[in-house]
Order: sequence, then structure tokens, then C-alpha cells
Amino acid sequence: MKYKKLLSHKDEHGHFDDLIKTDRKLHEWMRREICVFRKCHLPEKRAEKLKDIGLLSAEELENYKSNKPESNYDQRMNNQWNARFNELWAYTLKTGKKIVDKHDNYPLAQWIGNQRAVYRDGNMCQERIHKLKEIGMLTPPARTKKVKVKKKEINWCMRYNQLVEYKKEKGHCRISKEAYPGLNKWANRQTKKFREGSLSDDKAAKLKEIGYLTEEKCKPKEDQDMVDLKCYKLLVDYKNVHGDCKVPQENTTLSKWVHTQRNKQRKGNLSDEMYSKLEEIGFVWNLFEEKWNAGYTDLMHFKQEHGHCLVPVSYKPCPNLRKWVGYQRTKYRQGILSAIHKTQLDDLGFVWDVGVPSSTVKKEGTS
Repeated sequence: MKYKKLLSHKDEHGHFDDLIKTDRKLHEWMRREICVFRKCHLPEKRAEKLKDIGLLSAEELENYKSNKPESNYDQRMNNQWNARFNELWAYTLKTGKKIVDKHDNYPLAQWIGNQRAVYRDGNMCQERIHKLKEIGMLTPPARTKKVKVKKKEINWCMRYNQLVEYKKEKGHCRISKEAYPGLNKWANRQTKKFREGSLSDDKAAKLKEIGYLTEEKCKPKEDQDMVDLKCYKLLVDYKNVHGDCKVPQENTTLSKWVHTQRNKQRKGNLSDEMYSKLEEIGFVWNLFEEKWNAGYTDLMHFKQEHGHCLVPVSYKPCPNLRKWVGYQRTKYRQGILSAIHKTQLDDLGFVWDVGVPSSTVKKEGTS
């Protein structure tokens, strides 16, 4: 393995000058091999491989082969190998296993793992290959794949544990959106998935077990067309009682639905059928424009009666008209009055500069 990496580095760069920077461990291994060679302890086969990649010259290799002193190193290595092999053979006869359990004999398990690595690299002699194959130890053990837990599953478990703790602390699963926005959003998503049938059975069972998925939440969500029809009928009833469709925010459900219809109409997503129905009952699509038109109508009546547009501070017939007029002047000075509204006021003979100090423009209310 190390030699192959060294060979690929040589093929790519043509030298080993920058090896210490690119792969420090490989550089240390290379130096160790050369050091063992200098001590005359490196097997000739490995020395030839070092010569093939240019780490040794042909002359150095020839001198190594001819002048290698007599040493007991190789014999000692063979004796150690044979001792380990005999230990391995005894282990297989005793246990009947083809895999050495590291808990039984860690050094032996490490040794056989190293032998398999040497065999895969093609550096093992035929005699040793034959011995290890004879007892079935050159076949690497089947590796059990680690089960990777997806990040989504980890996050789900974390949120579920938070919900369990919330239930223990509060005694219920009605999660406050203001105090726990993240947990509230996650819990609502689980409810939606359950209604859609995309929540797994085990997750649904866990949520039911702690009392989050109640019978009410388990009911399928009402069809949007049915919701629109129901809210439209409520709006008609409101119109019959109050005379208009300006639903106050206190009426939360109907007010939200009315606001949604205005947004849909503005984006072009409202169906023609619903648009026609709302038009029939006098639905106000633009509250700001409707309020402005009401103020303009009051000013027009004032002009018809008094002949000018200078509304006094205390005008009892329409107390809010003076404020509305001042608001238009302020918007004009700040350059945010629409051209259409300015033209309409100019046609009426509106006086823009009456020495009134400027004030901050406030947004006109919407329901």
C-alpha cells in the first residue's frame, strides 16, 4: 500500500523533493525503508522495488547483494513468523473459528490483519501464502457495515425529546409559538405529515404515546374549498349584521380569511368564482383606497358648502376631516403622495401650503 502510494507520487511529480510537505507519513515510511536498507536488514525483493523507483542506484543494489553480511535477521524474522503461525493454528483448532476475536487475543488478531495486508500488496512469499490458505486465514472477514444515522433522524429525536420534556414541565402539549417557536414549528410539521400520511408509524406511535397526536389532530384537514365556502357564508352574515365587509381583527378566523382573499386577488391567484361572489356583496379590495376616497368625499362636501378646502381645526360635522387634510399635505411635502391623488385634490382647489408644520406620516389603518 505504501509502496503503491510512493510509486503514484513519483509518476505524478517525477521526484520526492516535496513529499514531506504533501504526505508526511509516507515520507517517514520511505526514510525508514532506506534506513533498514543501510543496516542491511531489508529483504532483497523490497530493495529492488526501491531501486525501481529511483531511491537506490543499480550499483548500490549490486553492492548490497554481494556484500550483505551474514546475519541472523532473516532467520529471526522467519522464526517469529512461524511462532505466530503456530499460535494461529492452535487457536483455530481450539475455537474452530476462521476469524481471530481481538477480545480473545489482540496481538494475534493484529498479526493476521497485517498478514492479509501484506498478501493484498503482493509482498508475501508463496510458502507463507500456502500455509495461511491451508487453514483458511487469507480470506478477510466480512465487514459489518456501520449503520449511518441520518442527520434528519437525529434532529427528529432531539425535537421529540424536547417535546417530552415540555410535556413533563407543562403537563400538556399545547406549545407556545412565542416562547418555543422552533418546537412549535416542528410539532405542526409532524401534524401535517400525519394528516398527509407521510409520517412513519413508529414516529406517529411515539407522538400518540405522549398525548400530542390527539383525536382532534388526527382528523384529516378540511378541504380548502369547503373552508372558503364556510368563511364566505360567515362574511355574508357579518355583512347582513354590520352593513359592510370590514371585518375587525378581533374576529381572528374571518379577518385572516378576508386578508388572504385580498392577497390572492393582488397576486392574481383568486378564482373568478370567488371574485364574483365577493364583488356581489360589496367586498372592499383596497382598504387604503377606500379610506382615502371616503376622506376625499367629505372634503368635496365641505368645498360645496364653504367654497374652499381650508378645513378648520374644530369642524364638528366631520371631526376627522382636518386630520385627513393635514395628512395629505404631509405626504405631499415628503414626496410620497401618489400622482393620481394629487391631481384629484388639485382639481378640487386644494391648498398645499398653509404654513402647517410638517409631521411624521403615519400609516392609515387596515383591518
